[in-house]
Amino acid sequence: PMASMPGFEAMKAQQEAFMKAMTGGGWPGAASGPAPGDDENGDTTPDDLNEIKRQLAELQAKLSKLR
Repeated sequence: PMASMPGFEAMKAQQEAFMKAMTGGGWPGAASGPAPGDDENGDTTPDDLNEIKRQLAELQAKLSKLR
């Protein structure tokens, strides 16, 4: 099973943290609209995109180590 793979727990924790960050973390009063720093068209800022790219690269590196 996937749960017995080395590093699975770390990957799962990172995915959960990423999902909480992307969904407002379930905090009471969390906004459901564009995040601060988004322009009026709802597009993300270059800094947001760079952070997402960095996180994706980290996840891809972890997955490639599991193969």
